[in-house]
Amino acid sequence: MSGPYGLLRRYVDDGTVPGAVALVARGGRTGTVAAGTFGFGGGSLMRQDACSGSPRSPNR
Repeated sequence: MSGPYGLLRRYVDDGTVPGAVALVARGGRTGTVAAGTFGFGGGSLMRQDACSGSPRSPNR
């Protein structure tokens, strides 16, 4: 894997973090990438809007 998802996935796979979200900007375009879960040992999948302040976000 390469690119932003591959980078996040490496940290999830080696146990550094349970999940992560990244904001990516290239060529005037922006997007989000998410990998992993909200907690070690499983749980809900990390969502791309996890750090957006959305009321649906479990960390709010």
